[in-house]
Formats: sequence, structure tokens, C-alpha cells
Amino acid sequence: MFLGNLLRSANKNYQKIPVKGISFDSRKVKKNYIFFAIKGKHSSGLKFVNEAISRGASLIVSEKKIKNKTKNIP
Repeated sequence: MFLGNLLRSANKNYQKIPVKGISFDSRKVKKNYIFFAIKGKHSSGLKFVNEAISRGASLIVSEKKIKNKTKNIP
């Protein structure tokens, strides 16, 4: 499935991003997952963005701009 199938309002540049699943836990991210980097009770998902990318995340969703990403992931 592609992001454009899930979100019809997705920007044209992002519609063909492959999506196989979603996760809020970077340890459970697999290839082509969307990782939601949300603020938790004890820590922030922003700390785990690079781990999610290294596990194959194809898209990161966050409320803040992410700095120091290891790859160019939307």
C-alpha cells in the first residue's frame, strides 16, 4: 500500500511512499513502517527516530521538526 491510499490529502511528492504498517515503538518498526514519534509519559519518541529509520521506517510523523536524521526520510 502507498501513503496516497491512506491519506488522499497527502502531498503529491509523498503519495508513492510505501507503507506496510505503523508503530509508536521504534523497536517494533519494520521496513516501510510509519513511525509516530510522540511524547510519552517518561520520554519522547523524538529520541528514537534514528533507530526507527535504521530499522526501515519510510515515514516519520512528529509534532516537532526533526534534526540530525541519518537519512532523508519524510
